[in-house]
Amino acid sequence: MLRRLYVYKAKVISVPDGASCIMDIDLGMDVWQRGEKVDLSRIEVPGLKGASRKKGLAAKEVLKGLIENREVIVELERKKEAGKIQYLAEIWLSEKKGDWLNVNKAMVESGHGQFIKDN
Repeated sequence: MLRRLYVYKAKVISVPDGASCIMDIDLGMDVWQRGEKVDLSRIEVPGLKGASRKKGLAAKEVLKGLIENREVIVELERKKEAGKIQYLAEIWLSEKKGDWLNVNKAMVESGHGQFIKDN
């Protein structure tokens, strides 16, 4: 199946947990989608409830430290299941040396998430 990806500049407004963020997305030509919740694609992160709470809070803090109040590039995929629309994001952060950090991969490499096969 062909994946439909859309690439945008965005500003991360907040991080509610280690697997998602709220962002203002620049759609171009002075058009913005504000306050959009997006979930990190390809990874699974411990939740904030139950036995995983401590690990979930640690994951949230790592993601928050990486991207909150920062400008990023986001590759969005729109997924619709049972009438619910979900946006899955691959998030890229520009580093000082001009390199790009894949935030999803960084969460896994830091031990705060794991890759999943199908998202």
